[in-house]
Amino acid sequence: MPVGPFRPSDHWFTQAHRAGLGAALEAHALRAALRARSRPERTFLALNVSPGALLSPDVRDALPEDLSGIVIELTEHELFSTEAALDRELGELRARGARIALDDAGNGYAGLQQIIRVAPDILKLDRSLVDGVHDDPHRFALLQALISFASTTRAAVCAEGVERLDDLAVLASMDVTYAQGWALARPDVPWAPLSPEAAAAASAEVRIGIRMAREPHDDGAPTLGDLVARLTTVSCVDDIRDVAAMIPAVLGADDAAVSRAVPGKNCVEDISRHGWSSPGERYSVSDFPATGYVLRTRTAGQVVVGDPASDPAEVAGLEQAGHQALLMVPLVFGGRDVGLLELYRRHAMPWNSGEIERAQLLAHQLAAVLDLLARELTRPSA
Repeated sequence: MPVGPFRPSDHWFTQAHRAGLGAALEAHALRAALRARSRPERTFLALNVSPGALLSPDVRDALPEDLSGIVIELTEHELFSTEAALDRELGELRARGARIALDDAGNGYAGLQQIIRVAPDILKLDRSLVDGVHDDPHRFALLQALISFASTTRAAVCAEGVERLDDLAVLASMDVTYAQGWALARPDVPWAPLSPEAAAAASAEVRIGIRMAREPHDDGAPTLGDLVARLTTVSCVDDIRDVAAMIPAVLGADDAAVSRAVPGKNCVEDISRHGWSSPGERYSVSDFPATGYVLRTRTAGQVVVGDPASDPAEVAGLEQAGHQALLMVPLVFGGRDVGLLELYRRHAMPWNSGEIERAQLLAHQLAAVLDLLARELTRPSA
């Protein structure tokens, strides 16, 4: 029997939509994807859905009630409906645990209008912008603008169609969170293994179980300037605790901890307030090798749950506190180790180079203030 010409999957979906069968075919594809078993731990499953089909009974019935670990990718092959029904549906999907991604950003019908309306949790950069970015300053500049926009809105970025390691290395230096393409892995059943070469090209250096910080390549919320100005007014330990409460909004974190290095002891003592710790509580550095390394080398580093290179002790502490990512920045003043600044996120999203740089700038100011308060901090409790 003769075999017809090959047609990409999007051609079949386009034809199905023209025949009024698009939603039914998309629902069938969703069920097939959801049946795949043994998904690697701490990964998510991305499902492509057109905005029109998302509102259909077929697609709604195909999606499980619990959407944790699921990303709904909205394809930009059609103009989005202006009706509020789509906005309500996206809100309901998020409430059920899903993250929303916008596919092919930068090469669609409405471009930035779609991005602003959907406010995606993951912005997927179209392959036409990604391919050749390593030696194309125009592509680089455009991607930089989109990545900066995504960072401002707390969206992760995924680069599509990455087929060369040199492109992958540049994208990693630009703080792109995710990538997909043949440079990382070839399609396989059921789950494709990551190319070791791709992992090496995109990964930051690992030391003592942590990823080391890469060198850096108005809504009413406090700014870094506001925070530094507040530090200049600190006169007691309670003021430090008030400053710590401001830090998360400034540095893109969900919580922050400030601790001091106890002189003559191999431990740190918590100064700030948390649900998992009380002011004055001490932690032995020997129990947390990654923390000890950051303090000893005076170098910032981070731990992200799901990173196989992360220190197990730090990961266990993170998960116990209900967080998925930790950035540690040492506090040093006058050549003395003063303490530690820790930033926490509930999602496994690493801090980018710009955020780390701001955290380090704050750490310098914070270290000077803690040094001035050293006498009060070491005074025995009444």
